[in-house]
Amino acid sequence: MFRRAVLKARRYFLTGLLALLPTIVVVLLIFKLVAPIDTFILSRLSGIPSLRHLARIPGLGLILAVGFIILVGAATHSYIARKIAGYWERLIFKIPFLSKIYSTVRQIADAFMQSEGKMAVFKRVVLIEYPREGIYAIGFVTSEGWWEVAGAVKKPVLHVFIPTTPNPTSGFLLIVPEDQVIPLDMSVEDGLKMIISAGVLVPKERMGRLFDDKGAYKEGGKAGIP
Repeated sequence: MFRRAVLKARRYFLTGLLALLPTIVVVLLIFKLVAPIDTFILSRLSGIPSLRHLARIPGLGLILAVGFIILVGAATHSYIARKIAGYWERLIFKIPFLSKIYSTVRQIADAFMQSEGKMAVFKRVVLIEYPREGIYAIGFVTSEGWWEVAGAVKKPVLHVFIPTTPNPTSGFLLIVPEDQVIPLDMSVEDGLKMIISAGVLVPKERMGRLFDDKGAYKEGGKAGIP
C-alpha cells in the first residue's frame, strides 16, 4: 500500500513538474523584470512579527515546493484543473513575446509526457564515440534521422541526445550513423540515474558479466549483452 502511494506520488510529481515547466520559464523571465520590486516587498514582510518565525524553519521552502508540485501533478488529472490550465494557456498565448517562449517550452515538456506521466521521448540507451575516437558517451535515441540527412550521407542515421551531468535536461543533439551506435542493455531510467549521479549509480549486477572476481576482462564479452 505504501509502495503504491510512493509510486503514485512520484508519477504525480513528474506530471506536475512537466506541466509547470512552461509556466516556470515565463515566471522566471517576469521575475527578472520585477526583482527590485519583489525585493522591496519581501524586506517589508520580513518585518512582520507574526510571519518572522517561518523563515527560521529549515527546509520549509523545499518541502512546500515539492508538495505543491505533487498537488499540481495530481490536479492535472481533474476536469476543473484542465479547464484552469486551458484558460491560463489562452491568456499566455495572447501575449506576443511570452507566447513564443511558452509554446516552445510546452512542446518540449509534452515530448517528455505520455499517459500517466511516463517519459516517452527517449527510446533506448546507446553508446557512441564522443567527443573523440576512443572516448565513449552514453546517449539516448530520440528518433530516426531525417531522410534529408540520411540521403546526404548515404546511410541510415539516428538522432542521439547526449545529456550533461548532473542536469540531463541540457545537452547536445548528435546525428549519428546507425552503424556507429552501440546499443546497451540498459533501461532509460538506469541511464538517467547514471547521468545524474555522474556515474556513481551504476547497475552493479551487470559488472560481473564482463569481469572476473579479480577484475580482469573476459575475452569475448560484449557490453550490455547478458
